[in-house]
Amino acid sequence: LLRGVGDEWHAGTITVAQEHLTTSTVRRAVVAAMRVGTPPDNAPRMVVATPAGERHELGALFAAVVAMTHGWAVTYLGADLPAADIAEAALAVGANVVALSVVAPGDRRQLLREIVAIRGRLPAGVEVVVGGAGAAGLAKDLGPAGVRVLERLSELGEGALSTVGRLAGS
Repeated sequence: LLRGVGDEWHAGTITVAQEHLTTSTVRRAVVAAMRVGTPPDNAPRMVVATPAGERHELGALFAAVVAMTHGWAVTYLGADLPAADIAEAALAVGANVVALSVVAPGDRRQLLREIVAIRGRLPAGVEVVVGGAGAAGLAKDLGPAGVRVLERLSELGEGALSTVGRLAGS
């Protein structure tokens, strides 16, 4: 839906107001879904955000909901945050994973610096994953830095399930 709306907006067949209305409606539904249920006290912890320069947050919201449905305690930070703030929040909540969403990166080099800086500020035991439509070409640059790039949102769920199992000792 969102990709189609974006394509229609770029083609000029819908207005900015129509695109914003669709995005706002989807955002409200996803935020409402995040309010359902409370994770157990021993749930693994995930911080979800978009790095500095990335203002599109729906992918991050979707990632948060997927993680929550797989038993994670999610701290959702929102869009366009500096590396230091994301890392600080992850350390403060004891995150096991930091999930970053990238849809429309402006400056690729700056984006890579931000993501590598997040990885560098966290202990090795904290996994950093990046996904979204704009993450497809980043694996070659981020892999050596210890950042996993996801091709599909479903991979977050698969990774979350295996990490939940490891953390629970099963």
